[in-house]
Amino acid sequence: MLFLGHFSFAYESRLGNRRALPWHGNFTAVAEARNVDGALEKFAALIEKLTGDTDLLIDVEEVYLDSCIEVKSVPRGGFVGQVNLQQGDSPGGISTTLPRTAEKNAVSYHLEPESEEQDGSSEPWPFVVLKKRKPKRKRRG
Repeated sequence: MLFLGHFSFAYESRLGNRRALPWHGNFTAVAEARNVDGALEKFAALIEKLTGDTDLLIDVEEVYLDSCIEVKSVPRGGFVGQVNLQQGDSPGGISTTLPRTAEKNAVSYHLEPESEEQDGSSEPWPFVVLKKRKPKRKRRG
């Protein structure tokens, strides 16, 4: 059985000689196991290995399990595994997909921006733009 694990974390990090700044993030992991306990063991080992092999989570002290999804089947149109809503404007940040994952296991696709700012940053493209919907009016009766 396939399991999707959604995890989050928060930490403080120093960049150069600057003062420590708060950071937060999340990631999704996939494991195959006979049951949820086996999947959780694999996720824990994977996170330990990731923190030992890379500096990706170097300042992270705690990783939280937001959800663990057992994938019994996938509908033809797919499904959304996790939604995360945060209040306020996004402060920006860094995102990565499939770190240290062989292409034989998974492939990530993304849209490349047409131009970059002088500092190398770029404005992300929306994958889907939804029309604003007006709230339904309550009928008076």
